[in-house]
Amino acid sequence: MTWLVAKCKKNEIEIFKKNFQNFLKNEVIFYQPRFEIDRVSVNGKVKKIRKFILGQYIFCKTNFFGSKIKSSCKFIKGLEYFLNGSQKDQNGIEQFIEFCKKNENDKGNLKNSFFYNGLKNKFKFLSGPFANQVFKIISENKKKFFINLNDKNISILKSSNYIFQTD
Repeated sequence: MTWLVAKCKKNEIEIFKKNFQNFLKNEVIFYQPRFEIDRVSVNGKVKKIRKFILGQYIFCKTNFFGSKIKSSCKFIKGLEYFLNGSQKDQNGIEQFIEFCKKNENDKGNLKNSFFYNGLKNKFKFLSGPFANQVFKIISENKKKFFINLNDKNISILKSSNYIFQTD
């Protein structure tokens, strides 16, 4: 089986998935890593927002990928294009997908561990009371991060719902 990376038109990913599966008349495995953010509205209500880390890109895996099929698939509704070179880098794609799946929670959303596994030491909160604040990770253990935020050392549970990214 081969992985391809497709870029879908904005808000048409589900349309692409349905049409692509119908076109191939075969089982296609789709993977699109995502995370969830708790957004607090002005009136204090918490709303969960799901975001995809690759935006409009989606991984597609099937037995029927060749240059003929790829060229005839380019007119499927919802598809902008397939990335070139994804057939050459199957190992890299497999490793990335495995890494994402290792860092998913029971709902299929990426945990914070996915985002802090980078080499950078400056991060920015995307949610919670520290939203848009930049901090450094000083150290960590199994349950906590020890961070420096505004020249203050703070510990944060890894299980917290705070989402952050490298700055």
